[in-house]
Parts: sequence; structure tokens; C-alpha cells
Amino acid sequence: EAFSGLLKKAEEMERVLREALETADTKPNAREEKNTAGAVKSSVKRLRDGRKYVQADRQVIFGNDPESWSEQLEDYINGKIRRGKNVELIAEDGEVLTLTADTAGKVSSMFNNDGTTMSEAAFERKVNAGSHIDELAQVSVADKKGKVPDTGARHGEKASGGWNYRTAYFKDFDGKYYQCAISVMTGTDGNAVYNIGQMRERSFPTILGSSGANTGALNQKTSFDNSISEVEENVNTKSSRKRNEEERGRIYELERENKKQKKLIEQLRERMRGLDKKVIRGAVDRKEARRATRELINRYGGESLAKLNA
Repeated sequence: EAFSGLLKKAEEMERVLREALETADTKPNAREEKNTAGAVKSSVKRLRDGRKYVQADRQVIFGNDPESWSEQLEDYINGKIRRGKNVELIAEDGEVLTLTADTAGKVSSMFNNDGTTMSEAAFERKVNAGSHIDELAQVSVADKKGKVPDTGARHGEKASGGWNYRTAYFKDFDGKYYQCAISVMTGTDGNAVYNIGQMRERSFPTILGSSGANTGALNQKTSFDNSISEVEENVNTKSSRKRNEEERGRIYELERENKKQKKLIEQLRERMRGLDKKVIRGAVDRKEARRATRELINRYGGESLAKLNA
């Protein structure tokens, strides 16, 4: 219960900070646009251990022609998600990612990296995931391998800082669960989302320790499936282990929330320094924004870490 309440507080702090960052970047008339976009139901779901995935619920393609699907998806990303301009999103690990026109063009492409055409089934999966590219970017986490250079400077200044790859999880309309590789190039557009690469099917995680969110191949049997015929002592041991795993999962999530909050606070402070003394571009009173930020920091900034170390 304590962990659950603390995590809810951390998530509320993250939400307020994100809204403050978005407000700081908007024009006076942009709030109405934000509210219109914000009316779209979120497709981000949370697993029992706190990790997130995206559930397909945007039906943006019609007909049986893959070329038409490509055009429909590109129009959707540019018109409904980007609204004709670059959009910055904050990922699960705090990284700021940008959706550009290149994002729309590559995510909606039916061609593989080697120039071959994707099968219709594979492309349909990519299109279903691509219609949620904004949410996939937000739940994504960077691979630990780090950045790799843009070979032969093929993509020019847009990838002058190299490439990195991120992982996100997606559940399609048919219930199948996929680990998605998302490529990101660093350059003139910041950390720009470029494409959705391999989509590897995984078994949907039903309990902690089963395959799914970060590890495990398709159809791997869970410890729960094997426990039915085991003796009571073994069941109790597994139950205790499961509780420990759940607790570690919650601690992991709290630590990640702390890291995200620190980045959000730093970004908010940095952006507020250059804003007008009376208003944030006509949208929010600067003094009130500072007061709210201080209150959040004082109230929540060290609470979760204190709990973790208690």
C-alpha cells in the first residue's frame, strides 16, 4: 500500500511537470489545440510491475491496398499527431524525442532497410504500431549499447550525432504482443524518431517472472503454470519469492520515476529562466509556476528516495 500510494504521487508529479513543460513551450493560442489533442484516449497500459506498453485502438487504415495504407498512415501522423510541425515528447527514461516529417515518412514505409518490400501481414503490424508512434516513443527505453555513428554520413546533419535504438512494447488488435525496436537519429532535429524496425512477438506477461516486458521468448511457460502440482512448502516459497519480486519491481519503478522527475525539473527550470517575468508566453503566471514547482520538489522530490532507503 505504501509503495502504491508513493508511486501514484510520483506519477502525479510527473504529470504536472509534463504539463508545465508543455505550457512553457506553447503559444498563447495553443492551449485550445492542446486540449483538443488531449481529448484522445490514451492507449498506454501498465503492467503489474509498473512497466508500460501500448494497446492498439487507433483504426487509421481502410481498404486492402498496402500502398494506400502507407499514404493513410503518413497523413495521420503528419495531420493528427504532428499537426504539421515537429513535436517533442518525453520518453519513459526522461529522454526528449522529436517526431518529424521524416518520422511520418519512414514509419509509414512498406520497405525494409535492404529495399525489399515487406509482406502484407508484416506491414499491417507495422502500420498498427505506427499509428501509435507518439505513445510508443513515450513508453520507450534506450538500449544500453549507446550511440553508433551514421555510416558514411548518409543522413547528413540530421544524424551528425549518430544513432541509438530504443525498445517499446505493443499489443496489437489480435492480442499478440510485440517488442518493437525504434531507431532514433541525433542531429539538427534533436533526438528524432526515425523508424520502427523489428517487431518480435513475445508472450504477454501475466505475472512477474514470466516472459514479456523485457525478456523471454514467445510461449515460455511461467512458474505459475508449473506450481499447481507442487507441494505446499514449494508453493509457499514461490509465493514469498513472488512478493519479493513484486516489491523489487515497485522499487525499480520508483527509482525510475525519481530519475524522470529530476530531468523534468531540470528542463522546466531551464526553460523558465528565459521566459517573461509576468507570464509564460501569455499562458501561465511565472510566479505561480515557480511556486507550484517548488511545492512539488519540496513535497515529493526526496520522498520516494527516502522511502527506498528507509
